[in-house]
Amino acid sequence: MENERTVKIILDADVIIHFAKGEMLSLLPEIFPECEFILLNIVKTEILQPILGQLMNQVMLLRNIREVVFGETNEEKLEYARLQKACLGRGESACMVYCRYHHDVIGSSNLRDITKYCNEHGITYLTTNDFLFYGIRRGAITEAQALEFIEKVNSKGSRLPKVDFSMYVDDKLMKKHHSRNRNIKEPASGSKYFSFPFPVSTASNVPSPFAFNSASFAGVNSWNISNLSLSS
Repeated sequence: MENERTVKIILDADVIIHFAKGEMLSLLPEIFPECEFILLNIVKTEILQPILGQLMNQVMLLRNIREVVFGETNEEKLEYARLQKACLGRGESACMVYCRYHHDVIGSSNLRDITKYCNEHGITYLTTNDFLFYGIRRGAITEAQALEFIEKVNSKGSRLPKVDFSMYVDDKLMKKHHSRNRNIKEPASGSKYFSFPFPVSTASNVPSPFAFNSASFAGVNSWNISNLSLSS
């Protein structure tokens, strides 16, 4: 029998900053309401005012993001120190190590720092545009709002790629789902675009891509996303 638990999404500073600049930080946890959104104390030190004030309002008052102290085990501390010696960012390092040892998901757009480590250790990661994509698919926002979000964030000094969300897919999850759905063509390597075999909808009942099966892993992360549906 499969044992399920609440998946935690560990937020890196860049995703927090993007959603604050796009004036949708309070909306972020609503994209995956079945997940718990986590702010590590190390990541918190990388957030400046006025965004920090908005973030802490959600932690303390709205309570839709929970603050967690990183490094409670020697294993985590040693791995974090190793990544720091490799000149990776403090926040990214903490998020990746936490996800590795707690079997959770990282929310980060810093692909340069996280991709190799996440792929090596089977860590699922979601970028800002991935969150927007699922927000559209699940009816939390419209495609027009997502495009306006990107424009707003970029006008405030960030650099988010402009995408066509009607042709967008989180290929990290689709590659795992591909073998279960022969009607979906896997995108080219490195691509986040493919042609949906059905119209993109904004159905609010699109299920979560995360279904944790504690019996399916032995010391490594294993995410069962067989229930991922891109159709309404």
